[in-house]
Amino acid sequence: MASLAAVCDDTPRVAGRGQTAEFVQRHGDGQRLRVGQGTYEVLGSVDVGYALRVLLPRTWILIATGAIAGAAAFLVSGLLPPTFESQATLIVGQSSGAPPIVYEDLLAAQILANTYAALSTTTPVLTDALERAGISISVDELRDHVRVEAIRNSPLVVVTAEFPSAGEAARVANAIAEGTAAIGAGDGDSLQISVVDPAQPAEDPVSPHPVMNAAVASAIGVLASAALVLLIFGTSRRPSSHGATDGTERRSAFGEGR
Repeated sequence: MASLAAVCDDTPRVAGRGQTAEFVQRHGDGQRLRVGQGTYEVLGSVDVGYALRVLLPRTWILIATGAIAGAAAFLVSGLLPPTFESQATLIVGQSSGAPPIVYEDLLAAQILANTYAALSTTTPVLTDALERAGISISVDELRDHVRVEAIRNSPLVVVTAEFPSAGEAARVANAIAEGTAAIGAGDGDSLQISVVDPAQPAEDPVSPHPVMNAAVASAIGVLASAALVLLIFGTSRRPSSHGATDGTERRSAFGEGR
């Protein structure tokens, strides 16, 4: 008998110290080797057919795990408080009676949009917004619930508010937008900022999503249980190709045979 390394350079070593392996035949993606009194199948890659033979009789495990994981995710998502989002949009443009707009005015409007977006989250504007909206939280807490951004290459500014209540989200977004518009009102400049699209209470929350969370959890549960089944049952002793249990052992890509 030749040593395992001499049989095939790229075949994984299955012989223990002081043992030798005899090449019996090439089988599927791997080789059948005899080590001592036992015969082993060494796979060069994942044997899909063998994996299916292991998984199909245990499909109920995959289905049960996926169902439990999905149900748990759905119930947990239902217990989480909803979050509603509302947006108010402002635009930097010409004031009434101003001369016709030119290219330089468009560039200036884009620059001013970024300036107004930064001013929208300052303490005076947010303090005024809390009074307008009738919300009893601190300015720092309010900053965690809102974001203001200037749309790139445009004179638009979007105020977004997220709150557990759809009405609160809309009131806060509008209050910040109105406070921002008040900064540039009545200064006599040709470019002023104004609210063009007030926020409206949202009908549906932006989070959580129980159905989507349940679907993702179910998929993860099925995949995890499939890997566990292959790890536990995919390396167990199985009958030989002649139908008798003769000490044949399968060493798959998923683990060591026993």
